[in-house]
Amino acid sequence: MLSELADSNKTKMTHIEYKKLFEELYFAPTEDAVDNIIQSYPDIFKDENWFPLGGDENKFPIVRNQQSNPIAAIVEKVTNSIDAILVRKCYEAGIDPK
Repeated sequence: MLSELADSNKTKMTHIEYKKLFEELYFAPTEDAVDNIIQSYPDIFKDENWFPLGGDENKFPIVRNQQSNPIAAIVEKVTNSIDAILVRKCYEAGIDPK
């Protein structure tokens, strides 16, 4: 996707440059650092380069409903994994978990 964006913007980024951008974003220590990185790549982060998830604007609530707090996200993962184990045990015991 980024290569298509780069080509459409007449910006030729190499694999190394994509990797550098990824690492800069991944290791950014703060939101301000991420914002600064985004500002330093204006051709990549133009509004017209962003499209709805799966091409479907109706999927926005799926993304929006994810946890914004990292602690809450971890708690949700643990809760979901426990739920999955309980559902599996129900099926193994011949019980409908609904």
